Amino acid sequence: MSDALVWPDETPDATPVRLIWALRMLFHHRTGLILGERWRFADEWELGLRLFPHWVGFHPSRCSVSPRLARIYRAGAGRAEKGMNELFDEGDS
Repeated sequence: MSDALVWPDETPDATPVRLIWALRMLFHHRTGLILGERWRFADEWELGLRLFPHWVGFHPSRCSVSPRLARIYRAGAGRAEKGMNELFDEGDS
């Protein structure tokens, strides 16, 4: 729902849903960083870095341009888009 890559340890089961929703902007922006693109929420990203710099989601291995992670993201995004198209196409018949 964030159009983003998210690692399982960033949203453990005990994490309140409201917090996960608040992090969505960071997940989204970080995915842009991984792809080497400038996405929305740069200001929120910078605020997060200042407020909780040791969060695992800010680890350089998760925030840098990565062809491997970009492939994973694009494969998942393609499957999600195909699924959404099939879902909405079914409703039109």
